[in-house]
Amino acid sequence: MAMSPLGRRAILGQLLAHILLVLSASVSAADDPLRPDWVVKGKNSHGYFEVVNPVDNSILVQIPAGRSMVGREKAVVDLPAFHIGKYEITWKQYGLFCTKTGRSPVERLPGVGDDHPVVNVSYDDAAAYCTWANMGLPSGAQWERAARGSDGLTYPWGDTFDWTKCNSGSWWLKKEFLKYDRVWVEEWEKFHKPQGRRTLTSAVGAFDGDVSPFGLMDVAGNVEEFTEDLLKDEFATWRLTRGGCWRIPGSFCTLAQARGYELAGRNDTLGFRPCTK
Repeated sequence: MAMSPLGRRAILGQLLAHILLVLSASVSAADDPLRPDWVVKGKNSHGYFEVVNPVDNSILVQIPAGRSMVGREKAVVDLPAFHIGKYEITWKQYGLFCTKTGRSPVERLPGVGDDHPVVNVSYDDAAAYCTWANMGLPSGAQWERAARGSDGLTYPWGDTFDWTKCNSGSWWLKKEFLKYDRVWVEEWEKFHKPQGRRTLTSAVGAFDGDVSPFGLMDVAGNVEEFTEDLLKDEFATWRLTRGGCWRIPGSFCTLAQARGYELAGRNDTLGFRPCTK
């Protein structure tokens, strides 16, 4: 269940302070060491090294140490190097995890392909998967650096929303929607209800315009992604997510946008990607 609008506004105000607090203890490093079992693929088209984690066959992109702009205020922070998933974890990968560990599968609606991102997972599900794969979940600051690059882009392609670039609700309606208002809700219901409100994820990497400066795919759209960040407000304790998804307009697909979910929250717009810790 998503948090209330009031709680969402409160969480945005606290986000920057939280990030800066976490980063104050960070120690810069030139490299995130390669692990012995990783397979080096070479550089991607953006010029950054990629490796394969043989546990789940995830492709990981090496994000170099450097300075980035985070949050809506674009605060400047320094981060050490790390590796993060090029793609969101898929149903096929999550199914392998469940088979290997005996964890119960999550609900999957008919017609969703193996190469689509897994959804309906809780934070605990995502964290357990990452532990199994010898990884972790990214912090909000790591996620932003990997998605926004060093310049703090609003969207991975620039600072103006383009509904053709990512899997968002605007793409399904084939027009720009920059507000989550009554007009948007009415238009979306008119479109989605006749389809049985089915999950409209796409295969990971299908939108080649939704690619970060480092080569990560689907950072603006497809599904929201869990981070390790945890915040409290006057209502509850919230787990923060990043990125946009298939069911929201463009204004909610900005890379600085953070949303909060109850600790056991899960839905069909929420997935994850792994990161080294």
